[in-house]
Amino acid sequence: MPRGCPNDCSNRGICSQGVCDCLNGLTGKDCSTIDNVPICSGHGEYRQGKCHCFPEWKGLECETLWSECQDPTCSGHGRCVTGECMCFDGYGGDSCQFKSCSSQNCTGNGVCVDGVCRCFSGWGGDACDQQVASEFPVGGIEFPNQSQQKDDSAKQPSPDASCSFNGYRDSNGNCRCFRGFEGPICEKDATCASRCVHGVCTGDRRKLLSGGPDLPDLLPIGTALIDPAICYCDDGWRGINCDVPTCNSKCLLNGQCINDTCVCNRGWSGASCNLKFPTCAS
Repeated sequence: MPRGCPNDCSNRGICSQGVCDCLNGLTGKDCSTIDNVPICSGHGEYRQGKCHCFPEWKGLECETLWSECQDPTCSGHGRCVTGECMCFDGYGGDSCQFKSCSSQNCTGNGVCVDGVCRCFSGWGGDACDQQVASEFPVGGIEFPNQSQQKDDSAKQPSPDASCSFNGYRDSNGNCRCFRGFEGPICEKDATCASRCVHGVCTGDRRKLLSGGPDLPDLLPIGTALIDPAICYCDDGWRGINCDVPTCNSKCLLNGQCINDTCVCNRGWSGASCNLKFPTCAS
């Protein structure tokens, strides 16, 4: 059972093993004390649990000029042009942090993970553009090999109206639901196996394809993953349950996020690079 933090960190920080990691500009056991570092980086106002940036500034802590990229290096896979990362071939995402697939959205029939299309049940091929038969249970996701595609090409199950167009009838007359749906006639959005702490549970394909969710580790091609829906994490969180904080939003002003740890610029320290070393008198 995870340890709670005092006053839930006053909604101004991240609780980690019972200790608050406060936003820049705040300190104290419950992040209720204003530090000598300006809140919202001095470029915005803190209201209702988040920073509202002044014009020309952006970021969760208003730490970045609109004309600059939040990751100036674009993860080493692109270049920053007027505040936007222009990614090199094979990469995508706001900071070019994701490998991209040959078909950007896997033809609408799958999810791009680490440069490989992971296809929804009933679809196969490098770009998920080939219909295949699925013999996996409700909610399964199939990654067939080429020989399977040829053998199954004659079956090609299509969405059935009696299964709410979200599945098809098997040989016993039962509805087999496509990924993201459940119920006797596939009439309901699927539910996640565990609670999404800082995110939402979704089986909506459009949502999955829109922003690069933090997907669980998938099995190799040729196997099935019985997991009808996944957690779609809020900004600043990752993991299967969206319960692992990332440091991207917390240290870019005074450091760089590397492997979810803030590596601070010279003159700064702390888990969020929010502690300034005193300057020595010359």
